Amino acid sequence: MSAPPRLRPRCSRRWPIGLVPAIFALACPGAPPDDPPGPGSLEGPPLDGEFRPEDPRWKRVMTAESSDGLHWTPRGEALAHSASSPQLVRLDGDLRVYFVDHGRSIAWVPFDGGSVSPVSIQGLEGGLQVDPCIVPAVDGGLRMYLVHQVADSDPGLAGKNRILSAHSDSGERWTLEPGVRIEGAWVDPDVVALPDGELRMYLTQSTREVASARSDDGLDFRVEPGLRFEAGGVTSTFLTDQGWWMYFHESGVLGRASSANPERFDLPERLILAAPEGGQWMLESPSVLMDGDRWLMTYVVAPTELGQVDWDVSPPSE
Repeated sequence: MSAPPRLRPRCSRRWPIGLVPAIFALACPGAPPDDPPGPGSLEGPPLDGEFRPEDPRWKRVMTAESSDGLHWTPRGEALAHSASSPQLVRLDGDLRVYFVDHGRSIAWVPFDGGSVSPVSIQGLEGGLQVDPCIVPAVDGGLRMYLVHQVADSDPGLAGKNRILSAHSDSGERWTLEPGVRIEGAWVDPDVVALPDGELRMYLTQSTREVASARSDDGLDFRVEPGLRFEAGGVTSTFLTDQGWWMYFHESGVLGRASSANPERFDLPERLILAAPEGGQWMLESPSVLMDGDRWLMTYVVAPTELGQVDWDVSPPSE
């Protein structure tokens, strides 16, 4: 059996085989947009005139739909501007998208569009509150995991991040829970229930590696040895009739990996999804769930100062 195609962006300039460009430094030369794509729900810091594609104020959350989880059709306009790290969840039958607003705090918006609602967490003041993940709590209600960074600007994986949690009965009011769930150079917690009744938190520890930690109560986590995935970061993981799927991004494209169990994910495939017109965009942070016989996804489009990504699904030439 031939090896699955590697995920890589392609344009008129060929990258050497095996070269993995930095997440915001790839593709072909070009100019960035003239202005950020519009205001978010909260006022961000004043622009300094310098274009930095990693700045979350330039990003926007989009939505898409699929019949097979691999081929996707975008659903209209941006759902939120100056927004990043979305998570699509179903609460009491309603579909909500939680996201990071202006790189500072957490907000949510209905999946079909509407007003943006800031999320306030009682007992948590100051710092950056990012990377939300909402799951049913073991003891009832809902639990939100989030990364709390005391720095004024997001250090990403360069810092030692604290992953905290907050509890809510219905998703409307959140209260910070005591203690730190886990601490280290990780971002984007993705918590799933395992067949044995425990919970696993998938964690991005580099742009191409996913680590994990386990817990029996959702509060005390122990880091597991090894890696669960080594071809991308930012996960959206769940069990389907076809086995386990992990959605991820790598070098500006979206993909999914499969597994018969949640211990190790391989065989990455690139999602078939056109980048938006009218800009030079990279795609990141997919969050996927099944809704009846359709698949729904939220994801982020981000500008790249080096050009438009071409979505080529052919295997690289040897």
